[in-house]
Amino acid sequence: MQAYNEGFAGIYNARWAGFAEQVAPLILAFHDSKAISRENKAILDLCCGTGQLSLHFLSEGFRVVGLDASEAMLAHAR
Repeated sequence: MQAYNEGFAGIYNARWAGFAEQVAPLILAFHDSKAISRENKAILDLCCGTGQLSLHFLSEGFRVVGLDASEAMLAHAR
């Protein structure tokens, strides 16, 4: 049985997705402080969970690929 099943994914999305929303501006600021940021607007979101961090970067014009081992988490991300 997969630990991150549909029940957990729903709770995670409802209760803990705010963490990604809090750190996203910090990650974006770090990215923008690097010279490569002028050329590269692509993000690989490993362990993307329900996609909250990916959503933030999509809204900022990035190309985003999200990967997660949990199909239930990815279903929320989609």
